[in-house]
Amino acid sequence: SPPTLLAVDSVTDSSVTMKWRPPDQIGAAGLDGYVLEYCFEGSTSAKQSNENGETACDLPAEDWIVANTDLIDKTKFTINGLPTDAKIFVRVKAINAAGASEP
Repeated sequence: SPPTLLAVDSVTDSSVTMKWRPPDQIGAAGLDGYVLEYCFEGSTSAKQSNENGETACDLPAEDWIVANTDLIDKTKFTINGLPTDAKIFVRVKAINAAGASEP
């Protein structure tokens, strides 16, 4: 299952630290780590909305920028090097031998 309770922990002019909880269910393959991705408000992905008008920033995949090059095992990560005043959407995926969870 996907990680839960993704939330902003802290913000600076050029970074954001995100935190989350592990998935409610971890399969038999265990948990190898997490991948964080982000996209900028105004990108093609960010224009996707659901019936409630909430942004559903999940397609297309090429708009998402992978924040961590290696899997991380902690449930907290800082995305650095963001433009000042950038508005971003962030998602996190749990990774194991079976592949990636839903964000």
